[in-house]
Amino acid sequence: MNEKEYNVKTIAIEHLSYAIKLYLNDEYLPAITLAGAAEEILGKFVKKENKKNALSSIIEFAKLYASAMNKKVENDNQIINRSNKVRNRLKHFDSGDKEEICFIPKLEAFLIISRAIENYHRLPYNKRLNYLPDNSLDELLNKFRLASTDVG
Repeated sequence: MNEKEYNVKTIAIEHLSYAIKLYLNDEYLPAITLAGAAEEILGKFVKKENKKNALSSIIEFAKLYASAMNKKVENDNQIINRSNKVRNRLKHFDSGDKEEICFIPKLEAFLIISRAIENYHRLPYNKRLNYLPDNSLDELLNKFRLASTDVG
């Protein structure tokens, strides 16, 4: 068997594509995991372009909101951990963790897919070309938008 070279951005876009397909098929748990991988990889490409990724925007908003509401402002790591709690628990199990986790699968899938899509759109146009065959990502993005009107 021969090794083959793969483009990491292409892999991330394929992860996003499959995450959306799973979401549309009401398979939220694997959608969360795949979208989380896509969100993280695409977010690093966004930062490489010296732009804010979706998670950076969440951190900024959370701090502004807490400050405006006269609440304790969390540090970046606290906000990141809270934002990625479900995604990380679906990927990892540490000896101190409970065996159960309580969350709304459809909502969590929607949130992490939305972050991945946001990172995809924050890439410069010439660096986010649709790497999928037959330009199917645009079609999936439209289906996701339509299916996401009843989240929560």
